[in-house]
Amino acid sequence: MGFNSFRCLQNQSSTSSSILNFHSNYLEMLRVLDAHQREDVREVCRSFYKKYYSDNNKRHLLLGINPGRFGGGVTGIPFTDPIRLEKVCGINPAFAGQKKQELSSVFIYDMIDAFGGAEKFYKQFYFSAVSPLGFIKNGKNLNYYDDKDLLRDIQPFIIDCLYKQISFGIETDVCFWHWRRRKSKIP
Repeated sequence: MGFNSFRCLQNQSSTSSSILNFHSNYLEMLRVLDAHQREDVREVCRSFYKKYYSDNNKRHLLLGINPGRFGGGVTGIPFTDPIRLEKVCGINPAFAGQKKQELSSVFIYDMIDAFGGAEKFYKQFYFSAVSPLGFIKNGKNLNYYDDKDLLRDIQPFIIDCLYKQISFGIETDVCFWHWRRRKSKIP
């Protein structure tokens, strides 16, 4: 079974709308990052996933929390900011004015380099995020678990997306999770 990175995202527009309409007054304080709504992002994702996942290799899953405002929230590719997308992956995104560095992307691509480079790394690993949607509150990234109402309301969507991604041919013996603890605890 080949990788199709858009399976989870095919119905995301209607699903995300349903999930995020839970409290209209709450959404006034929250901005949702869903980069896949933009055609230029979908084109970049097609280039990336065709370049690194056009095979039938089994891969291990490496999960982040949710897309950040300078990385996956811009490029649509987990842990990948526009700078690493261009310099490391050789894909030139046309995101005018959005070429900022995301700290998690710097860390991850340093790790990928130490592993032997992007080609070798992506043959063995598939990156994703527990929540494919990112969130911004008060101009800063908001992790889905830092808000109990958001966590409760998005949990069924998260579980559905994880099962769909496992069906891509992901190895299920182990999953790697990259997160950084701040003030909150994961419930």
